[in-house]
This record gives sequence, structure tokens and C-alpha cells, in this order.
Amino acid sequence: MYAYRWTDLHGMIGMPGFRLGLLYTLCIAAYLAYWFAVEHKQVHAWFQRRYEAGWKRRLFIANKLWGAFLFSLVLSVSLVLFPGYRGATLGLSISRTALVPTLLWNLGLIPAAVFVTGLQNRKLLRQSKAPMRYPEIGTEGWNRRSLILHIIFWSVYLTAYEIVFRGVLLIIPAVMIG
Repeated sequence: MYAYRWTDLHGMIGMPGFRLGLLYTLCIAAYLAYWFAVEHKQVHAWFQRRYEAGWKRRLFIANKLWGAFLFSLVLSVSLVLFPGYRGATLGLSISRTALVPTLLWNLGLIPAAVFVTGLQNRKLLRQSKAPMRYPEIGTEGWNRRSLILHIIFWSVYLTAYEIVFRGVLLIIPAVMIG
């Protein structure tokens, strides 16, 4: 029996278990890198110094783009590590018969969810001065443009997040295990 060494990278990458472990390690690293940027006080301080007015909104947009970039990177690497999988296998396609109903549901649910969440968070903000998970909600001067940007960047981030966690981390191991 052949024992794999760290120097035998080609042989190790050929092992499905190794590739799956590498994918999980990448997902964990991407998730930690995302949350490091979201939670780190020095990142917040840099945004506050750089963009005095509106720094919370800029931080929010940067965080969502950073998360979308990292999760897109995970998706790209997973398609390289597991070449037999395609975008459709990981939930990146929709059948033509389901397209219209899916769009209609999303057009109804997304604004409703944003509206209800906004009301809840505004209520929490008025009740307490405690720090919140999403500090951009407490910023003054919300207008139609900032609300639209908020919805767009949340949608981009959540799409990348859902594809990685439901598509990559659920489908690939499920198919491998059987």
C-alpha cells in the first residue's frame, strides 16, 4: 500500500476525501475572513477615519462585497476541485417552467422581508442604545437610494452565501456519500 506524503500533492489532490477536506478548510477560512472584517474594531476605525460621514453605510457595502467575493472564490475553487460538477448541480440554474413563479415569489417576498426587518430594527434602535449587529440601520438620512443599495448588496451577499452553504457544502458531500 502506498503512503501519501505531503510532497505528493498530485496524488493527494486525486483523493476525493482530501479535496473535500480542502474545500471545507477553504470555506472555514473564507467565513472567518469575512467575519474578521465585519467585527474587527480596527477595520471599523479605518472606515470611520476615511469616511467620516456615512462610514457605517460604506462599511456595510464593503462587507457585503467582501463576503460575496470570498464566497464566489469558494464556489470557483469547488468547481476546479470537483470538475464533474456544474453550476446546475450546485443550484445555479432554474428550469424554465419554474422561472416565472420563482421571480413572482421573490418580487413579493424580498420587499416584504426588507420592510418587516427594517421596522423591527428601527424599533430596536429606538428602544436601546446598545450596539447592534447591523450598525448601518442606525444611521440618519435613509432615502430611496440608500434603501435600494441596501437591498442590492444584501441580495448579492446572500446569493453567494446560499450557493456556498447550500450548493457547495451540501450537494458535493451528499453526492460523494451517496
